[in-house]
Amino acid sequence: MTAHSEERCAIPSIARAEDAARTGRLRRRVASTDLLFFGGAAALIGLGWMLGGSDSAIGLTGLLVPASFTALAVVMTLRSNRIGVRRRQVGYVPLAVASIVTIPWVFLASYVVGALTVLAAGFVVLGWRERCRPLWVTAALGSLLGLATAAEPIRSRLWSDAATGAVTTGVVTASFGVVVIALAVLSYLAESEELAEIG
Repeated sequence: MTAHSEERCAIPSIARAEDAARTGRLRRRVASTDLLFFGGAAALIGLGWMLGGSDSAIGLTGLLVPASFTALAVVMTLRSNRIGVRRRQVGYVPLAVASIVTIPWVFLASYVVGALTVLAAGFVVLGWRERCRPLWVTAALGSLLGLATAAEPIRSRLWSDAATGAVTTGVVTASFGVVVIALAVLSYLAESEELAEIG
């Protein structure tokens, strides 16, 4: 069957449901909001590395990860309620609660695999659940970047001087955060344009 004939044979109810879900994601501004929170938290983690070294970055992550996910859950829940789009099964609130309850493990994971990796893992899940490719792809790249720059076993082999390693990790992480914030702005503009077309 060719792509053209598959397009004609699409089930109308499924196509309408997919369009409604896409419109709901646009109205809730999923891509831009999630990318903004991810980029902001990544930039703050990078600043923690640059200004205080690895110990403060691990401590900062213990607070930033739950704070980021909690603030995002509040924003997305309020926005969903305000516009009348219910998306409870995505997992913003459970992820926020889990990140608060597991703070000791967040500290440990930040030390072992890196702060950016811990943060990005949650955003990979949210992006996948929201069917938001820009988010989960960016978060997956952030996880890999976090492993390469901040994971203690890898970082100790890559950087001979601990101070240089922490500063370099901070610069790379903060720069990544700024790039993600720029992607959030571009996503916001794209969402606005698509919403204007929908009406």
